[in-house]
Amino acid sequence: HSVSSSHQDVDMAQSVPPGDIATQPGTKIVFNAPYDDKHTYHIKVTNSSARRIGWAFKTTNMKRLGVDPAAGVLDPKENALIAVSCDAFAYGQESVPPGDIATQPGTKIVFNAPYDDKHTYHIKVTNSSARRIGWAFKTTNMKRLGVDPAAGVLDPKENALIAVSCDAFAYGQEDTNNDRITIEWTNTPDGAAKQFRREWFQGDGMVLEYHLVSEMSWVYLYVPDFILTPSFVYFLVVLILTKDGTLRTPFFSFFIATGICGIPTVVTHILMNRVIWPVEVWWIQIIVLIINQSAQLGATIGKFLIVLHRYFVLRGVIVNEDVWSVSTVRHLIFLQVILPFLLTGSFFSFGYTVQATVNGSISFIIASQGLVMQKAVNTSFMIFYSLVCLLLTFLSSRHLNELSGRFGVKYSTTKRAIVKQQKNMFIIVSVCCISHVLKATQQSLVVTFSLNGTIDRSLYENLLWP
Repeated sequence: HSVSSSHQDVDMAQSVPPGDIATQPGTKIVFNAPYDDKHTYHIKVTNSSARRIGWAFKTTNMKRLGVDPAAGVLDPKENALIAVSCDAFAYGQESVPPGDIATQPGTKIVFNAPYDDKHTYHIKVTNSSARRIGWAFKTTNMKRLGVDPAAGVLDPKENALIAVSCDAFAYGQEDTNNDRITIEWTNTPDGAAKQFRREWFQGDGMVLEYHLVSEMSWVYLYVPDFILTPSFVYFLVVLILTKDGTLRTPFFSFFIATGICGIPTVVTHILMNRVIWPVEVWWIQIIVLIINQSAQLGATIGKFLIVLHRYFVLRGVIVNEDVWSVSTVRHLIFLQVILPFLLTGSFFSFGYTVQATVNGSISFIIASQGLVMQKAVNTSFMIFYSLVCLLLTFLSSRHLNELSGRFGVKYSTTKRAIVKQQKNMFIIVSVCCISHVLKATQQSLVVTFSLNGTIDRSLYENLLWP
């Protein structure tokens, strides 16, 4: 057990993105003329993060530029002094440093979700210098990121529009932390034709690099949640604070309790799936996961109580929304909240394993015995919920028809209003019931197809997902 735990800790550490470093000087080293002798300057590198890091230098001209030491390890807050040397060389036209370029966007390209199709954005590259330059793009992930055109030549002040594409991929299952797009540029030789040549980057001429971060943004996926969740919270607050007696019935009590259970499922889902948790606070995700699973089960129990209450209202001889006493409603809501936490806590009592995902986050899986029990309880409850809710909805519809005939709605305005209200309440409850039964069926089909493995998930997920 201890060996397995140690192995998991190593995996987690490797998945955590490295922190920042600081260099002095910060952006450039200037080698002053003359260049008929070797020049040596120093760079101070400091590990600003809270973790030990390994570091390594590389240069674009190994023939002329040297670094000593070229690699090493730094503890948190430790620094190292690096000697950077420039050997003697014949200073000529090709040694003139290239001027600046400008890119729009300047620092990053954001590819918005979803990622089941190819995305293409554009970069505008402008030669801000007074010399003609040759430029070329390269990426850290040639399989996913593409650039067209990948190379070219720009006269002074000229610009080019570059298409940068991101092919479809399984977000969350592939590492995107290190995706980079780099543009290199160098002065073209005097008299050279305006036609790109790779050898310009392999001679003694200086080559500069500029890095653009390729960022995958999931925020777009959650725009509806970001809009609807605060609106629903406001709606629940209004219901809780209202003094209108017609909104103080058991139906609205169950509705409020179910809504309060539902909101944490949205928030915790985002926290679990989109937040990269550092090792130092990995325990937070355990709490988030328990809240998520407990709230899901609590919300489902609440929907069942709403359907059950509607059945008891319609089956009575006298139509009474307060068919259940205040004490009964409070006890049922208490059970709705406490029972899911007790069940989820019992599942976690069997232990759990920690896994590091490719995108740097940390996930938890309940130990096998607890996981089997959780699946059995959740599956059994969903089957019970679906069947009983459909049965109760059907029986409620029959009682509603009997109510219409029993009250003689043609002759009584008051009774007509009562039946109309009950029809509206029945429609609300029925739509709620059927929609969640369909969702349960959809989830069951996803599980079935996943276990079967004969149909690729990408083929059926879009059809089943509501």
